[in-house]
Amino acid sequence: AINKLAEVMKKTDVRPQQGNNTDIRRKEKENRQLQLQLRTEKEKLNNTIIRYQKEINEMQA
Repeated sequence: AINKLAEVMKKTDVRPQQGNNTDIRRKEKENRQLQLQLRTEKEKLNNTIIRYQKEINEMQA
């Protein structure tokens, strides 16, 4: 998800602004979905880190 988001954000539209509005809306929708997916993955990662940190602390005690 992170790589896909970075790829979408890197792409620059070389066409003039007369581009298709539906295409723009589709890309914006895809961008929002990817950002939501990225936030979800970050949250899962943070929860996993917290869980493992607790386990490490318990093992050291």
